[in-house]
Amino acid sequence: MTQKQVATNAKLTAAQIVTSAVVIFFLYRYLVRVIGIEAVGVWAVVLATTSAGRIADFGVTGSTTRFVARALGQKSPRAASDYAQTAAISAAGIYLSLVVLAYPLLRHILAFIVPASHVEQAISLLPYALTSFWLGSVTTVLQGAIDGTQRIDLKSWLLIGASLLYFVAVLGLVPRIGLLGLAWAQVAQGAALFTGSWLLLRRCLSGLPLVPVGWRPRVFREIIGFGSKLQVISLMVMLFEPTTKALLSKFGGLTAAGYYEMATRMVQQVRNILVSANQVLVPTIADLQERDGERVLTLYRVSYRVMMYFSLPSLAGLVAAIPVISEWWLGRYEPNFVRFAILLAIAWFINTISAPAYFAGVGTGQLRWNLMGHVTVAVLNLCLGVVLGVSWGAVGVVVGAVTALTVGSLVTALKYHAQQGLPLKDLFPIESAGLAAGSVITATVAFVIYDLLRVGRHLDLRLVTGLVAVAVLFPLTWLVWRHPLRERLVAWALNVPQRAAG
Repeated sequence: MTQKQVATNAKLTAAQIVTSAVVIFFLYRYLVRVIGIEAVGVWAVVLATTSAGRIADFGVTGSTTRFVARALGQKSPRAASDYAQTAAISAAGIYLSLVVLAYPLLRHILAFIVPASHVEQAISLLPYALTSFWLGSVTTVLQGAIDGTQRIDLKSWLLIGASLLYFVAVLGLVPRIGLLGLAWAQVAQGAALFTGSWLLLRRCLSGLPLVPVGWRPRVFREIIGFGSKLQVISLMVMLFEPTTKALLSKFGGLTAAGYYEMATRMVQQVRNILVSANQVLVPTIADLQERDGERVLTLYRVSYRVMMYFSLPSLAGLVAAIPVISEWWLGRYEPNFVRFAILLAIAWFINTISAPAYFAGVGTGQLRWNLMGHVTVAVLNLCLGVVLGVSWGAVGVVVGAVTALTVGSLVTALKYHAQQGLPLKDLFPIESAGLAAGSVITATVAFVIYDLLRVGRHLDLRLVTGLVAVAVLFPLTWLVWRHPLRERLVAWALNVPQRAAG
C-alpha cells in the first residue's frame, strides 16, 4: 500500500467518525426531547444485551482482515476471495443460529434487569434489536474483509452515508411511532450497510460472485484456528458494555443508563477518530510481517508517539467542554452525565494510547497480552461493578468500569512494550511532557471559567461557550504547534521525503 493510500485511508476514517459524531450529537439531543432519557436508556440496555451475542463468532470477525491482507500480500486474490466468502457465510450461519436460540433467554434477562414499568416495552423491542444485531455482525465481517484490501477509504464513504440515512429515518419515524421508530431506523441502517458492504467488497476483490457461495472447509479451519486466539478477547470485549449497562439499570435505574449511553457515545466518538486512523496499520503490519518483519517494531514505536501526540490535546479538549456539552445536548447541566463523561474520558485515554500495542499484536498474530488485558477488564468490571454498585449506585458502577478499563489497558501496553525489549521510559515520551502538563492545566482552567461565569454569575450560555472555546483552543493549538512531531507529520502529509527523514 502506498503512502498516499495510507494517508487517504486515515483521512476518510477520521471524516467518517466526525460525521458520525455530529449525527450522534443532534440525534440524542432530539431523542431526549421527543421520547425522554428513560426511553433512550431502555433502547441502550436492550441493544447492549443482544450485542453480548458476538462472543459466539469463534474469532471469525477478527481473523478476516488479517487473512485477506496476507493473501493479497502474497499476490493471491483467489485465496483472498475464499477467505472473504467463507468468513461471511460462517458468520451469517453462526449468528442466525444464535439469534434463534437467544431470544427466549434474553426475554428473561430483560425481565430481571429492566424495571417492571418498562419490561413490556423492552421485550417488544427485542426482535428489532436481534435483527439489527444479525445484520451488524455479518456486516462487520464484510467490512473486515474490505479493510484487508486496504480500501478503508471506500468503506468510510459507505459509513458516512449510513449515518445520514439513520438520522433521516429517525426524524421520520420517531415522531410517528415513538421508540419503535428508533428500532426501525436501526434495522434500516443495518440493512443498508449489509448490502452496501457486500457490493463494495465485490468492487475491491475481483472474482466475488453476486451472492457468497464459496465456503471452503480448509479455509474455515484456518480462520477458526487463528480466531480461537481472538475468541476469548471477543468474549471479554463484548461483555464489557452489556455488563456495565445491566449493572447500571439494576443499581442506578434507566435514567442513569441513558446518561451513561450518551456519555460513552460522546467519548468514544473522539477516541474512535484517533484509534480508527491507527487501525489502518493492522493490514499494513500483516503485510510487513510477510515481507519485512523488522519494520514492525519501528512502525509500532512511531505510531505510539503519534497516538500520544494527538490523544493528549483531544481528550483534554473534550473534558474541558463536557459541562457546556451537557447544557447544549441535554438542555441543562446534568451532574451524572458530567461525572460519567469525565471518568470515561480518562479511562478511554489510557485505552487509546495502548491501541498501537493492541493493533501490532493483532497484525503479527501475537495476542497474549491483548488477551490478558481484556480478561483483566472483564473480571474487574464485574467484580467492582457489583461491589461499588451496591454501595454507591450508578456512580459506583461507572467507577468500577473505568477502573477496570484503565488497568486492563495498562496491562496490554506495558507487557507488549516489555516483550519488544523497549525501555519503560518510552511509554511516556519526554517530548510530550509539556503537552501533557499544558493539557491538564487547560482543562482545569476551562472548568474554572464555566463554574465562575455560568454557575456563579449565570451568564449567557453562548458567551460562556465562546470563552471556554477560546481558553481551550489557543493554548492547545500553541502546544501542538510547538511539539517536535508537528514538522515531521506535516512533512509526511505533504509527501516530502527529505523533511520526513528520521
